[in-house]
Amino acid sequence: MHKLENSGAAIVDEPIMNLVAFMKLSPFSVSLLFLVFISLPISIWGYMSGQDSADLSSLSFFENLSWPVAINFIFPLFLYVSLQFYYLLPRLMVSLVDLCEVGASNNLPKNEIYNQITRWHRNKLIPRALIFIVFVFAVVNAGQLLNQGFTGWMTEGVYFSFLSTQGSGFTGLGIFALCIEFVMMYWVLLFFIQNVMLIMAIKLVFHNRAWRVRYEPGHPDRCCGFKLVGDVALRTYIGLTILGVYLIIKIYDKIFIQDVALSDDFKGVIFVSIYLLIAPLLFHFLIFYCHKFMRRERAKLLEPVFLLYGKYIVGIQNISSHKTPEQLINNIVAQEQAITALGKRIPIYPFRFVFSSILTVLAPMFSLILTVGLVLLKNGLLALKAAYLLGAMPG
Repeated sequence: MHKLENSGAAIVDEPIMNLVAFMKLSPFSVSLLFLVFISLPISIWGYMSGQDSADLSSLSFFENLSWPVAINFIFPLFLYVSLQFYYLLPRLMVSLVDLCEVGASNNLPKNEIYNQITRWHRNKLIPRALIFIVFVFAVVNAGQLLNQGFTGWMTEGVYFSFLSTQGSGFTGLGIFALCIEFVMMYWVLLFFIQNVMLIMAIKLVFHNRAWRVRYEPGHPDRCCGFKLVGDVALRTYIGLTILGVYLIIKIYDKIFIQDVALSDDFKGVIFVSIYLLIAPLLFHFLIFYCHKFMRRERAKLLEPVFLLYGKYIVGIQNISSHKTPEQLINNIVAQEQAITALGKRIPIYPFRFVFSSILTVLAPMFSLILTVGLVLLKNGLLALKAAYLLGAMPG
């Protein structure tokens, strides 16, 4: 039988996860350390730099709304939820392997099943490629920030001024903040990719002919043995919702506070595009294969009950000649109650709570609706302002 540590590093071979696993830190501990050693120093430094700034036209750290919100709330929350995802991932894989049953003609060991469904997560090339991609983004974004010059707390310095066409450079606080942001960018992209790999693993579990998945409608987890699928998916949903909120705040900051077009923000456009393209697919496919399997197996399980119910219904046609019509009606009512009770007791989603299913449906649309709403609101306000100015002009 497979042996597995209770840590995401057992599957995800990646520098940050390996460090967290080596130090044996919990998700809460990592988030708390982030708040104490990163959020608090940056906030204090940002406040002090705002007091010293002589340029009243540029934004201070706290006026640049998306930054203090991200550093103090969004990043620690996302770290907490994403680390929960990584810590649950090995347990989910072991649970899925335990539910796989091989036939008498197939002696495939469960170690091999485990290796097959986790092979994507153990790919060492992906983290390295992401680090390179994020580094390229960092260089391009740094030049863009210096040339825009909206954020004085970040660009009223002397560091890396060669990237700017205007001779401005980064402040020490700006460099520190950008380093944190790009580490988080790497972490977010890795989170997306790990979820895509998880979808591939779940699909393999439910579609491989070398084994069959055991269905347990009476399982103590009340999810037919698939509760961990829902638990991991829920962490992904919450993480994606947190990212959606961050993107909304970022867009609000750009449109209303900095008064610039979203298209002028290279990094923002990339992340909004990735989120709006991939997030809905992750929401759907993380539970799609499990949901399809659970729905099919429940239909098989309830088939005899529906057949008996159908016989009773057919009997209504001859109820006038039936020896005990009251008994026939009672049987129909009893079967209806049994079908209703079994339908409630045997779920077709790997969740215990209705809230989880609601989040599955609503969360993908949350960011998109509010993003479009903010853009339309700004355009509407600009149109009203233009109409007012035209009306106020003397004829």
